[in-house]
Amino acid sequence: SIATIAIDLIKERLGSIDDKRILVIGVGKISELMTSHLKEEGTRTIFVSNRTYERARELARAACGEAVRFERLKEKLKEVDVIISSTASPHIVLKKEDIVEAYNLQLTAYSLKKLLIIDLAVPRDVDDKVREIKGIELYSLDDLDFIIKKKSAERLNEVPKAVELIEEEIGKLCSRQNLESERDLALSR
Repeated sequence: SIATIAIDLIKERLGSIDDKRILVIGVGKISELMTSHLKEEGTRTIFVSNRTYERARELARAACGEAVRFERLKEKLKEVDVIISSTASPHIVLKKEDIVEAYNLQLTAYSLKKLLIIDLAVPRDVDDKVREIKGIELYSLDDLDFIIKKKSAERLNEVPKAVELIEEEIGKLCSRQNLESERDLALSR
């Protein structure tokens, strides 16, 4: 699923996720899946934000997380290691300027601690210009689709090895059965 691919990506880019502070923006099905998987993975700090605060509270409660009022979203940005956004918004939710403002970055030299942003929304929630800020890695659904195709190709490359292993084990099983049959035949005489 997209949620498991996103979690794999977080682990690949940041290592263990149990100590990461993760902000989930949106409360739809994908966000529910994400928070559920994050909780299963042992993530201790999950924040959930949504335009409707009550819905954010419900999802945060289910994930043993903390709800963040949407109007305070920008304040929370500098406290997290990962942002996962999946809203139904028809427009950009997180702009380059929001991050610049949240981190008090100088307009001449963008640079901040490593921040991983995964945008799972259609249309996109995150302004593609955030990639211009040094220290930010932004992944969209298109990027995840590429990862999915790459992993599928890798799995297909493993098929001949799996077939060889299965054939080898079948041969061993047949040999054992033949030996047992011969032994049983000898004992019955």
